[in-house]
Amino acid sequence: MDLDSEENKKRFNNKIEKDKFIIKILRVLFLYYFVFASRSNPLDKEKKYDPSSELTYNPVENFDTQILPILKGDDDQAKKNLFINIKKGFETINVKLKLNKLKKLLIDCIKKTKLFDTKPCTLKVSISQGILEKDEDKIIDSNQIFNDKLAKKEGLKYISVDDSSGIDKEELCSLSVEIKFNDIQYFRSNEEQKFSMKYDLEGIKTIPMLLTPQEKQCREIYKQGLINQACLVCNYNYERLKEEIFNAEDNPKMFWYQLTFSLLTYLSLKVLLDEAKKADTRLFIPLLRLHLTDKDDASPEEVFMRSFSYVLSHLLNEYHRFSSQGICLKQLDFFKKRNSLSSLYSTIPKIFKFDNYTPKLDKLAIIVVSSRECDRKSTNTYQIKNMIGEVICLDHQKNTSNAIRLYNQGTFSKNYDTEEIYKNPDVLTNKVTELYNKGYRHFLYIAKSPYSNYLNITGEDRELFFMSPDIIKTLKIGKGDIHIYPIFFDKYYVVKLQNIKAASLYIQDTSELRGLVNDKADASQRSLVFFNLFNGITVGNKNDRSYNGVISYTTLLNIYNDIEHEKTIYAGLINDTELKKDILNYLTLFHFSRYEAASSMINLKLDPYQNLIGDNSVGALSMSKHSNKNIDFNSLAFLTEVRRYLYDKLEKEEQE
Repeated sequence: MDLDSEENKKRFNNKIEKDKFIIKILRVLFLYYFVFASRSNPLDKEKKYDPSSELTYNPVENFDTQILPILKGDDDQAKKNLFINIKKGFETINVKLKLNKLKKLLIDCIKKTKLFDTKPCTLKVSISQGILEKDEDKIIDSNQIFNDKLAKKEGLKYISVDDSSGIDKEELCSLSVEIKFNDIQYFRSNEEQKFSMKYDLEGIKTIPMLLTPQEKQCREIYKQGLINQACLVCNYNYERLKEEIFNAEDNPKMFWYQLTFSLLTYLSLKVLLDEAKKADTRLFIPLLRLHLTDKDDASPEEVFMRSFSYVLSHLLNEYHRFSSQGICLKQLDFFKKRNSLSSLYSTIPKIFKFDNYTPKLDKLAIIVVSSRECDRKSTNTYQIKNMIGEVICLDHQKNTSNAIRLYNQGTFSKNYDTEEIYKNPDVLTNKVTELYNKGYRHFLYIAKSPYSNYLNITGEDRELFFMSPDIIKTLKIGKGDIHIYPIFFDKYYVVKLQNIKAASLYIQDTSELRGLVNDKADASQRSLVFFNLFNGITVGNKNDRSYNGVISYTTLLNIYNDIEHEKTIYAGLINDTELKKDILNYLTLFHFSRYEAASSMINLKLDPYQNLIGDNSVGALSMSKHSNKNIDFNSLAFLTEVRRYLYDKLEKEEQE
């Protein structure tokens, strides 16, 4: 909140950074002011501090009369003085100490080993009228009554939970709910598995690539490490971009620069790499990005460079092995540098070798799918979506009894209308057929979980997304001995109450996991948790980390009206069989293969699907504003169409 610091002064010179910074400052100020800024001082020796006084403090009146009028006004100096005075006030009443006390209280509560009270309580969940769009023109143009923040996390502020029973005129709707907290505890058993991992580098040819701003420190890094090596260097004048293009969100030059840079970079690399493809050579291209700003507070031109590198990686990974990683030069140390360089090798094939376990499953393919809207008419439900995915293969090595080779078989993407994508996405069926012809019979078919553990499946099976009976049936056509296991995944967090030597734990007993979804067994239930993986590692300062992650896998039951398919799911995922053991061990190896830090002891990657699914997925990062600011532009979908056109043109020329 120090507006006079050199770093903050620079932010005010760029309109995009200035607007983003002001919003960030206001959020922190409002939070502290409304929650911690009572006049009670925990270090006041004259007045004995009473924590309950924090609950009687009413900040609204003072805020409305003394602060809000200044913020609404046009006097920038008055606003700056206001921030300075509020900051001094926070220091006087020791807000930081209050915050630390609250943090300690929460952590102590979380880490208590006694059981929680599981008695259900009745509450009211309400949605305020603020979620409605007030602008009549926007309602007419967009054909919807909700504001555009509904799909973002900001929409959560319109939801409230309280114990009141009355009707509030500000509410749009409300619902009475019963909430129950279950205390689920995990214990370590004596069983453990040990294995080793090594990179399979045989026959792999590499072309390193550097994406860097034209800056002195970046040039020095290039001279020290890459100047004598064959590599591709793509640099940009970051100062000119800041001053002329990425200087305002409504600058149309920003869209056209991003479009041109993306198209030319992709086409240039494709021309170069297609020559290697003709020679049947699959290259490894590690792209290292040098950044001058931190990821959490990045400058707009670096936000674009980072996002585009993921789009480029997905497109080129269709055939080659392309990885991308950024390094911030502001906080560069030995460990961050080593871990960043290590993560570039995540796409390299790996060989795992068990000490006390010999699998019987020869081959397993893991297919991960997702999609992102890329075109839509506001007047009806017609949409075009960009379907994306990747395939990971695990092969039991014939020459050794306990070694498994894991490699990324490739990514895929294609644009479909909403009817075709949920019934017959040929890019997916072609990929399954290709793998089937190579001897793969077992497929883990993975997507992100719907919002509910109990699927509310409509007559059209819309809630199943890519797990619909139509798609499963299409994938199995002409493949009588294929086994497809539909799997959803989700994440939750737990508290590690003991110091355990093993950093990665798992639960695969279906009877134990059933309680995570429902305490009562239900023979007709349509989803069942069958596998949980726990990541117990602590990154950074352990005092700043109170939770550890768990990834939970769920499969679908009693929805496909196919007895043989149900038998496949039970044999491979639910019943205690050798096949299930092999499948879950292979799935666990996939998690370990994506671990990015440089260490002699590897741990599992909690979310190996983040490149395809989630807020930082390639689909999310490919979205940007068009020159018409009312339109979002999907660069991955655009370049997917460019690639399709080039392939069609090439096939036509070959036929002629």
